[in-house]
Amino acid sequence: GKSPAIFGSARVQMARIPSLRAKGAAPGGRLKTNLHAQRGSLQLLLASTPGPTLILPSGDLWLNPSRTLFLDASIMDKTESRILSFVVPQNRLLQGKAIAFQVLNVSFGRWILSNPAVVILN
Repeated sequence: GKSPAIFGSARVQMARIPSLRAKGAAPGGRLKTNLHAQRGSLQLLLASTPGPTLILPSGDLWLNPSRTLFLDASIMDKTESRILSFVVPQNRLLQGKAIAFQVLNVSFGRWILSNPAVVILN
């Protein structure tokens, strides 16, 4: 059959969601993160082993909360882009391990989690 038409009004709310990308590296190399977010917003870059998804009011957390490290805090400038580079410690035990990154963005009183960016250290 046919579905009935839907009538009524809907309120549309626009929101800019921070976008994060990461490029892995081998132990001893440099990995990079690239964040795009709204100008003037506060960014907190976090890293951890990947964890099960934890649904929060600010978005889905993909990091392991018990192993999360704070890496950087910044206010987004007019370019709306921030690239960071980190040295991966020279340790064979890190080879093949997954590292997840996520940004907690604070913009105009709203807390929003970015997408996760996961890299394999190889």
